[in-house]
Amino acid sequence: VDVAVEAVLGFRGAHHAQAARLLDGGSAALATDDGSIGHHGLVTDLLAARLDDDDHAVVYACGPPGMLEAVRVLCTGRGVAAQLALEAGMACGYGACFGCVVPVAGGGYARVCVDGPVLDADRLVAVGAHA
Repeated sequence: VDVAVEAVLGFRGAHHAQAARLLDGGSAALATDDGSIGHHGLVTDLLAARLDDDDHAVVYACGPPGMLEAVRVLCTGRGVAAQLALEAGMACGYGACFGCVVPVAGGGYARVCVDGPVLDADRLVAVGAHA
C-alpha cells in the first residue's frame, strides 16, 4: 500500500525548529508562533487546511495539552480519525493509583499509563482534563 505521509510541525520560532531539518527533502509543513519560519500562526491552521484537501487523512499528534485539545476538536468535528499522545504524571505506572486518569466519552476514565499514552481522539472528552 502506497500512503503519502506529511508532517505538520509547530514551533514557537525558528530557534526551536532545529529538529525540522531532519525532515529536509521530505514532506513537511512548518508553522511558528512568531512567523520566523514557515506559516505565521498555529500548527492547527496548517492541519485544518490539509484536512480540507484530504478526505482520507489520519492524524497522529503529540505536543502540549492545549494544542492536542485543538487537534481533538478539529478532527472529531470533521470525523477525521486521530490518535493523540498524552502526557501525564504517572505515579505508579501500573494503573493502580489512578493518578493519570483522563475522562472519556460515555463516562468513566482511561488510565494514561496503561490504556495509553496514545488514545483515539474521539474517545476523549477533553485533553488536559485530568480527574
